[in-house]
Amino acid sequence: MPERLTPAPPTPERTELLAKMLHSANGKPLNVFTVLAHNTTVLRRLGALGGTLTNSGRIGPVDRETVILRVSARLGCDYEWHHHIGQGRDAGLSDEDIGRLREEISVTGGRLGLLATMTDEVLDGGGFADTTWARLRSTFHDEQLVELIVLVGFYQLLAAFIRSAGVPVDESGARP
Repeated sequence: MPERLTPAPPTPERTELLAKMLHSANGKPLNVFTVLAHNTTVLRRLGALGGTLTNSGRIGPVDRETVILRVSARLGCDYEWHHHIGQGRDAGLSDEDIGRLREEISVTGGRLGLLATMTDEVLDGGGFADTTWARLRSTFHDEQLVELIVLVGFYQLLAAFIRSAGVPVDESGARP
């Protein structure tokens, strides 16, 4: 994937904003943020929503990382896959589960299968099958359902930006 947008040149406003964003293990802001910094309003708003979904959300880390990894796999977003595979493991996903999310066209069985199916149906744009919705309603409350749907859409948006702008994978992993 060609790099189409390079990191925004530093300004005092960008430097201040990027200092608040997630950094890689080498201490540098993540590439996605440095490219988004071309538009500080978008960076600020996406950063706020992303922070809410990943740090203050109402769904647990295993469910969150399952959804993010499935979106990344389905949309071929190696950038997000690279950043979230370790977080998925830290949250409790097994290497087998992670492999299923990436390799299987249809993930079935249990909560992993339900979340993968939900993610696939949102990404496919047709809404939920009645059976999927019934399973979701019996597993999650309304606040969590809203968050799950928004989580898929948020990472779909990020994947579209990352792939379209040609944001390269960071050299070292993300750290809070």
